[in-house]
Amino acid sequence: MTFEHSFLVPDTHPSIKDHFPGSPVVPGVVILGEILCLIREHRSSPCVGSPTIKFHSPLRPNEMVLVRMENTKSDEVFFQGSVGKRTIVSGVFHFQEDSPYFSTKARHE
Repeated sequence: MTFEHSFLVPDTHPSIKDHFPGSPVVPGVVILGEILCLIREHRSSPCVGSPTIKFHSPLRPNEMVLVRMENTKSDEVFFQGSVGKRTIVSGVFHFQEDSPYFSTKARHE
């Protein structure tokens, strides 16, 4: 099953101010946090690891990221975030298996 969602980190985000002043980029931890929040809209089980994550290109504030997420195994979600044709990040998150595979629970229950 594949899902797509998008997010944007505004230039007013607190992490942007001191992260390469004059040519700001969004910190990787912020990008991964946003992607995990998107996955949590479909999955209720906790993330237990991320064996593979690759940052391909810097993300600038106010760029819209399209994230494609795919269940590759019952405990694994592959993700790829892109701005247009430019890949920003890709990787895999592992989730606890004893929880529902993909649920309809929202992240803000």
